[in-house]
Amino acid sequence: MNVTKQPLEQSRVKLDITISEEEMQQYIQNTARKVSQNMTIKGFRNGEAPVDMVKKSMGEAQFDAELKNTALNDTYQQALQQENIEVLGQPEVDVQEQPYESGELTYSATVSVLPEFELPDYKDIARSVDYEEPEVTEDDIEQTKQQLLLSRASYTSKEEGAQEGDNLVVDFRVEKDGELLDQAEQYSIRLGDNQVIEDFEHQLYGLTAGEEKELSVTFPQDHHDKRLAGEQATFHVHVHDVQSVDMPEWNDELAQTLTNGQMTSISEVEEQIKANVKSEKEEATQRDYRQRIMDAILEEIEVEVPEVLIERELDQIMSEMEQKASQSGDSLDGYLERQQKTRDELRSEMRGQAESRVKLMLTLRRIADAEELQVDDTQVEQRVESVLSQYGEEDKKNIDRNRLSDRMVGRTFRRRFS
Repeated sequence: MNVTKQPLEQSRVKLDITISEEEMQQYIQNTARKVSQNMTIKGFRNGEAPVDMVKKSMGEAQFDAELKNTALNDTYQQALQQENIEVLGQPEVDVQEQPYESGELTYSATVSVLPEFELPDYKDIARSVDYEEPEVTEDDIEQTKQQLLLSRASYTSKEEGAQEGDNLVVDFRVEKDGELLDQAEQYSIRLGDNQVIEDFEHQLYGLTAGEEKELSVTFPQDHHDKRLAGEQATFHVHVHDVQSVDMPEWNDELAQTLTNGQMTSISEVEEQIKANVKSEKEEATQRDYRQRIMDAILEEIEVEVPEVLIERELDQIMSEMEQKASQSGDSLDGYLERQQKTRDELRSEMRGQAESRVKLMLTLRRIADAEELQVDDTQVEQRVESVLSQYGEEDKKNIDRNRLSDRMVGRTFRRRFS
């Protein structure tokens, strides 16, 4: 067998493979022996009939198809091993039609492969990224205290208009230029908590239960969705209820209630709050630090991401969106209908994200190889099971376990590296 490798664009390789006449004769004999094992040919034991009689009994076209399938599959795998190629997806095969009995067989196989690219000095880049120690502020503590107080607050419906500190239960629909941007039902908003857009919240003051209102709201310039930053949209609001909020006293009695008697003083609760906030901030800071390191490394890497990997990642993103919608009692198709988009349009929007995720995966893989990092399979399996435990049985059926496992391996490498 002769193999010639030709690199192509977009991380593809073309293999020109020639199976010699001698090798083809052996494949012909092996194929005849294999297929005749389950055939009855008068005068011969199973597997021992001559090639001509096997072809006559089986049909020449069917025999040739079996022969070609066996020869191509076998030699293709040998060629990959010989050239040390790790392929992505299935090959595109082009066979030159030739009489197998009288000569060699030549075919080409075009495959996508993992791209080759240079790693920058990632350790030096990592050292150049500053780590900022998290700081626990009084505002952080106060926010947590307010959340705890609200968890034990009592809510009383009122007829008067909404004011500072009141809780509103509303349905709202957000539209811009006829396009539905967002909507929610039975959504709770506590005035003064700054949990929604400031201009929207200000216009909720004074509304009463049962009232419907059409509000013109201006999004802030620093809004996370750049398409809406500084833009106006129409909020259609229906108020179900306006509630006064009566919060308990911040005292030792509340401490016992909050902790089921495990703590007897409010000062103990405050110390626990500080410890929890510090731990959460440290974890968030570590995540941000690792992400900034990877972002800095990725900026220095030039790699042509194979199309097959982008498409696979797009499939994964779509699956994740399906699961997220299902968990919230919605569906991806329902969301797309409200947004007046098709699945193809959504895939197009997500393409940049998919390419970035693949680039990150490829980089982590190269770093892991360079550092000779190994991952405990048991640890990865435990993390996979932990993630799967968050989904219902039906949702689990749609999760690609192998991809999830790869993602857990990537996270492990990222933690070790940074």
